[in-house]
Amino acid sequence: MATCTNNKVLFIDHDGQRHHHLHDDESYLESGRDYDGFNMTGDFSSIIFQQAILVDSNMKLANFENADLSNSDLRECNFEGANLRNTDLSDADLRGANLISADLTGAILDGANLTDVNLDVCKSLRGISIDNTKFTYTKENAFALSKYNLGI
Repeated sequence: MATCTNNKVLFIDHDGQRHHHLHDDESYLESGRDYDGFNMTGDFSSIIFQQAILVDSNMKLANFENADLSNSDLRECNFEGANLRNTDLSDADLRGANLISADLTGAILDGANLTDVNLDVCKSLRGISIDNTKFTYTKENAFALSKYNLGI
């Protein structure tokens, strides 16, 4: 689990090990750092977390509204029920991510890799940006995008 309070971020990995990250700006986590496999539930709204490595991390019900996760490795992450409204996911690798009930309203997905991601299970795709985004073509994804006048 990761929590962000008083300019300190505490991560607890799958083995229960504690990892602290300190920074003067509580809305910032170290870019390019490997946080692979962490449980990150909580409020991370407006956080700047570019080029993060978060493969197979649990972000179920987390709030990433207005966050910057651009260029991050988010393969196989669990975003079930997460708030990703207006989140910058440009050039992020989301292959195989779980977006069941995730709210992607206004998210920036330009250049992202959404291979093997089912968009039909998202809560909302209204207003997303998908220039040069990679998708797995399925009837479900085509239908989900067509509901918002988007196409693949």
